[in-house]
Amino acid sequence: TGSCYAAGALLRWKVERGRGFAGADSEKWWTMNLEPSPALFRLWVIANAEAWFCQGEVIEPVHFWIGCLKMVDPKLEAALFDGGAAAPECEEFAGEVARMLAYLEMDAEVAATLRRKLRARLLRGRSPREFPEGRLPRLHRSESSRRLFQIAARRAAERKEESLTPLHVLESLFEMKLVSLDGF
Repeated sequence: TGSCYAAGALLRWKVERGRGFAGADSEKWWTMNLEPSPALFRLWVIANAEAWFCQGEVIEPVHFWIGCLKMVDPKLEAALFDGGAAAPECEEFAGEVARMLAYLEMDAEVAATLRRKLRARLLRGRSPREFPEGRLPRLHRSESSRRLFQIAARRAAERKEESLTPLHVLESLFEMKLVSLDGF
């Protein structure tokens, strides 16, 4: 498991728009006529990989938090470009990363350090779970993660935005006081 394990899992996974992630919990969470952005699907894939890696049975809000911190890693963006992602998707991703970094008021290096500390806290001395050959299992969201997405969708709808993005999830993590920068 290297520092880019989530990027590798991200590139190995084929994200099927509208299946698997949106339907995995048999819940239509963008009921406010919001489309999930491609970057949001990437966040979901990363959070799923983080949950699996940290021996989780469901995707908790902390896994989305670690996913947000992973998304701002320049190595992930480089992996997208090198992995053959379409130029518009890479541009959208880069714009989302810039908005997330501005919201967090930190640079990518600080975010990476925070991400590593959070992951170590989640593992609490246990060994990380190895990634299986082939496709990573799709984990469901916890009840608190479902609520997180409801709050994020409400936030996007109130702003009259057309899509739900990782920034909405990030802002909602702080609004719900599910994450904190205290102690880091």
